[in-house]
Amino acid sequence: MNARSILLLLIAFIAVVMVVVLSRNFFKGVEKQAAQKTVAKPMRKILVASKTLNIGKVAEMKDFLWVSWPEKAIRPEYITEQGFKASAVAGQVVRHTIVKGAPATRTSLISAKDKSTTAAVITPGMRAFSVPVNAQTGVAGFAYAGDRVDVILTHVFEMPGRKRFPVSETVLQNVRVLGLDGRGFGTSQTVKAAKTATLEVTPKMAEKLALITRLGTLSLSLRALQEKDGMPKMTPIGETLSGTWGADVSKVLLRPDQRNERSGDEVTVIRGSVKTVQKTDTSQLSGQQSGEQ
Repeated sequence: MNARSILLLLIAFIAVVMVVVLSRNFFKGVEKQAAQKTVAKPMRKILVASKTLNIGKVAEMKDFLWVSWPEKAIRPEYITEQGFKASAVAGQVVRHTIVKGAPATRTSLISAKDKSTTAAVITPGMRAFSVPVNAQTGVAGFAYAGDRVDVILTHVFEMPGRKRFPVSETVLQNVRVLGLDGRGFGTSQTVKAAKTATLEVTPKMAEKLALITRLGTLSLSLRALQEKDGMPKMTPIGETLSGTWGADVSKVLLRPDQRNERSGDEVTVIRGSVKTVQKTDTSQLSGQQSGEQ
């Protein structure tokens, strides 16, 4: 092997050694930086929602769980484990929606004994409106604050000729109940027939209810807590979507659209399941009576 080959091998060996040394130093620096980044930061336990909690729900401890949170990221309103008392959460009313995994805050919960509870749980932009009910029309006391109901109007109106037409209409749907006879969120759940139901409605729906209460009798129809998709429907519907005429439930009552098909006095005759209407000519009767006289 000549001197030139030996020199090239020596240069190559030195180059390899330099690469190894530089690579080792580089990776040591990276590991050191990573170690510095992974140094445990001071952590504290805070309370977060274990599921989404909607406005008006009465909170329970099972609705929350403790998780570790970077101390520098903890805000003053967060509920921490230090000095925690269960009474600060259990029995409180959710004032603002808390999504699953979000920290619970002192401002998102309000005491059920606070006089401002109802105003605090009203959805922004909505209104509270009270309507009269009784044991029959108020679901026999089985509706509570937070439940959702449909509002049914039953009334009778007269057409020309003094014909009376009873009708029942579902005027509002999916309306949230805020309270019954002053029993709002967080109060006793004892079954008790109420005389007044306070509902959460839009401003326009409140105007409709103010008029509807003068037209007839209001009844509440209790809805399921969850709909077909397993989630509660949050938006109330302020349109009259369905109605039932008296003729739909009774064979002796008429519908308004039947009025023009009949003239003179009528007698309704029911034979079993068959209903017939016989007309009487009052003018002939009056003529016969005058002739007899």
